[in-house]
Amino acid sequence: MLSGDGMASPELGPLERAGSCYLRAGDLASAARCYLDAGAYLRAANLYEQVGDYRGAVEALTAGEISMDAAWILADRLGDTTEARRRVPDPGRSPWAGTPLGSAEEAWRILAPEFDSRAHLGALPRPTRTDIENALVTLALTPDDPEITQRVDMSRRKARDLKEGGIDVQDFETAAAFRDVERRMQSMQQILSDMGSESRAQQQQSLLERLVLARCDVAERAPERQILPVLADARAALRWPESATDQRTEDWAVTVATAMPRFDHVALIFATSVQARRTGAVRRWQSWSERMFGTRLVLPTEPEPEPEQ
Repeated sequence: MLSGDGMASPELGPLERAGSCYLRAGDLASAARCYLDAGAYLRAANLYEQVGDYRGAVEALTAGEISMDAAWILADRLGDTTEARRRVPDPGRSPWAGTPLGSAEEAWRILAPEFDSRAHLGALPRPTRTDIENALVTLALTPDDPEITQRVDMSRRKARDLKEGGIDVQDFETAAAFRDVERRMQSMQQILSDMGSESRAQQQQSLLERLVLARCDVAERAPERQILPVLADARAALRWPESATDQRTEDWAVTVATAMPRFDHVALIFATSVQARRTGAVRRWQSWSERMFGTRLVLPTEPEPEPEQ
């Protein structure tokens, strides 16, 4: 922090004051070392990134126990996917689907067996309540998909037939939730409200972890079908209120899509942010276009909301 006359603030310790002096002199690497030694780990990491010292950035983030960002730099900037994976706990993939939840097809695979009399004859484990909630959210994001709508209708008829035939749907909580899909489809915001802020924060954390792993997948040339559901979930999160969504969600999703390269998904991500009126989304999309293609993207703009204090 600098005082009005450009001198380092007297409240800072000697190392931070030295870092401020190096900043004014344009010596970012020396400033980063000072901030690292002073315990200002995130500031140090940002400066190391600016000068291209990504190992230094990882060191600073590791010292500050900011493991998610360290893992991202390892995967995205250094290509060290083994170490990146080691630092991020796998948020889990549905034992039913075998791939990350995110597509309507995978959501159907979670829910449909509850309405099939043969569902529990196999060796697959039962879906967890979290699986069920995530699947419901996914279906809610695809209300205009005629195939999914048809399957929902068919499942409801199947449940009724089973009941009339004396065969109970084994998970009544799941059945009740599934009967409620139609109402939930009409209001994504209601679903998020039902889940509560704590659940939303947990989902945000899990999504960031999955984006790190998706970046690893891209570097390791994994099939697109393994990665695209994560980008779909990122777009869903970008529809949340801005205060509830970490900006890294957009930034990292764009980076993953760019690296694939799937520029159509980059456009979908930015379009979602613009439609949700996220602060600076139009400028970020235009900057990406200029950086990638040397062309300024012309978009219809509306007044952006003031940044939250």
